[in-house]
Amino acid sequence: MGLSRRVKNLQRPHGTEPPSAEIADDDDVQTNSVVVTAPPVEGGEVQDDSRPMRLLTPARSGIAIMVVVFLAMGSIAGWMALRVQHAQQAAHQRDQFLQIARQEALNLTTIDWQHADSDVQRIVDAATGRFHDDFADRSGPFVEAVKQAKSKSVGTITAAGVESAAGNEAQVLVAVGVKTTTDGQPSVEPHAWRMRISLQRVAGDVKVSRVEFVE
Repeated sequence: MGLSRRVKNLQRPHGTEPPSAEIADDDDVQTNSVVVTAPPVEGGEVQDDSRPMRLLTPARSGIAIMVVVFLAMGSIAGWMALRVQHAQQAAHQRDQFLQIARQEALNLTTIDWQHADSDVQRIVDAATGRFHDDFADRSGPFVEAVKQAKSKSVGTITAAGVESAAGNEAQVLVAVGVKTTTDGQPSVEPHAWRMRISLQRVAGDVKVSRVEFVE
């Protein structure tokens, strides 16, 4: 500012007053430049911090909603998969109960005097509980009677279905046609029997716990 005044004083005629506007402007401009000019901000223009927050809030809300929906869908999918798995396991277990009941019904009604011991032992091996104990106790006299009569019986499954199943137990209804022949006697017409076979899972194996003849 001092150098500018000296140059102007040299240029103007002697005795002439310097224009007060120029001196005032020179001083005011320099002074105002310090007051008005904002300090530079590192990284670019000055930004209003509140504005980006207002712009991002809806986006963040949308993302949060999407996350919640995604998690909910994942939970529902997992629940449905678990239900399907349980249904498949239950169906498999019911089928296993049904097949074993059918086989035991055939074992009970198919006995040949020529190999009665093994036929009866097969029944005992598939039994459990009181039914196992009772049949095992009576198996000896039963085998002797079959051998003496030279009896042969053959069973045929005509119908079967699971009556009830819960956990490790089930009841199965089985309809059987039984044809019996004895030595020297003509074969007779098959007898129709209906049995309710109770089953129980024991140490991973399904066993017969009770057999009832029903009307």
